[in-house]
Amino acid sequence: MRATVGAGAALAVVPDPVVCFAGARYAQAIDIQLDPGASLVLVDAFTAGRSAHGERWAFARYASQLRIERAGASLLRDAVLLDPQHGPPVAARMGRFDAFATLVVAGPRFAAAARRILDALARAPVEARGSRVEGGSPLGDGAIVRVAATSAEGLTTWLRDNLAFTVDTFGGDPAQHKA
Repeated sequence: MRATVGAGAALAVVPDPVVCFAGARYAQAIDIQLDPGASLVLVDAFTAGRSAHGERWAFARYASQLRIERAGASLLRDAVLLDPQHGPPVAARMGRFDAFATLVVAGPRFAAAARRILDALARAPVEARGSRVEGGSPLGDGAIVRVAATSAEGLTTWLRDNLAFTVDTFGGDPAQHKA
């Protein structure tokens, strides 16, 4: 996916998490160009696969690349590569977690929301065996947050709760208005 967000505009990219079936080879590249003053909310999420069908972390390969630039300068370059050939089985590496997401909140329209999310993460206790683990860092005038959850539902709930600020900007929940 390639997109340019014009000056002063806002874009929300909030797809459902990727769910790979057994043996699947999945690759995606997301390239976002932000003009000065542009804002972005982006979710890049994936799950363990079709666990109910016995296909937990049974895909052949998952690869996701994310590039975000603002006015031609790199804001974020991120990649996730899960391949059983690169070490222990993927299921062993993922442990109890079945869903992962990267959330990017950037730009002047969402700077206050990014600060609120980071502040909430800083105040929240980390439960060693909890059903979810989150961590975030500032990203220019925004934030990048990583979430690991023991279920896709737990991940989706966290995202919905933390993206409630987008309703006013977009006139509704972007996750409910998919093309």
